[in-house]
Amino acid sequence: MNHAINAAREGEDFDYYAEEELELTQGDFEKITTCRLKVLDYIADQHVRSINELAKLLNRDVKNVYLDLKFLELLGFIRFIKEGRGHIPELLIQELTLQLG
Repeated sequence: MNHAINAAREGEDFDYYAEEELELTQGDFEKITTCRLKVLDYIADQHVRSINELAKLLNRDVKNVYLDLKFLELLGFIRFIKEGRGHIPELLIQELTLQLG
């Protein structure tokens, strides 16, 4: 962490990663569907410029993709960047490990 702070003070670029554990309720855990995992996977692999583009890539309805993105935002996995009138989903996590049991 100190390295990241020193780099920022000196105007250098740096990457900082923190490992966090997220305790999910049973209801939230059940809402992490394969469709939502595919959304995360596409955002990680493709630079999508809009929710409409992501829906087209996934061959899914825009409204359903939007609802999936809102849930992923609630969990802290993504955020939306406002660009013009649109919102671009941006991945906030590098790795996701699901621990069962």
